[in-house]
Amino acid sequence: MLRIALLSLILFVTLSSISTSIIRKTRLRRQLDPEYCHAIEGFECKCSYYRVTCTIDDELPSPINILDDEKQKYKSVELSIRVVHDIIVNDHTFEPIRELYKLDGDHLEFRIKFEQFTALNLSSAGIFNRVFPDNLSQNARKNLTLEIYNPLVSPSDDSNLFQNLNADQLEVYALYPFHGKVPEMQN
Repeated sequence: MLRIALLSLILFVTLSSISTSIIRKTRLRRQLDPEYCHAIEGFECKCSYYRVTCTIDDELPSPINILDDEKQKYKSVELSIRVVHDIIVNDHTFEPIRELYKLDGDHLEFRIKFEQFTALNLSSAGIFNRVFPDNLSQNARKNLTLEIYNPLVSPSDDSNLFQNLNADQLEVYALYPFHGKVPEMQN
């Protein structure tokens, strides 16, 4: 009888600690999952403690407007622009993105994806030079990823798109008929 009581107690304590552990892991997982937030006016955004991911499927504002509560909070910013009309990006369209970054970040990332457009006009050379804050530490690494998906449109000649790029790493994924060679794009 004592043996059954002891085994029941051990089983109860084991099940109790297992369920507490499962509840703790579930709660931690929920805290790490991105939640809907309002970081950029007109965009649908999800935020986690280190990344903000925003999507727009309407007219791209120029410049975009960062909401005050989200400034200087993130190490990674992702924008997905899915518009079914012409996209025009000028010198200052993405400049406010720099307000989202933590100034003490040691590894910053900017990822931008263009999809479903009828024409893509990146109006000036070096437009991605303005997305990272100016006053970062010298050890901070800056990574830029550009994704352009639409092989059916006529290209605009953006041969100096990455002129004087101030980033440590550049990744380009494109199904888009670029003119020019990669070295010309980086002049």
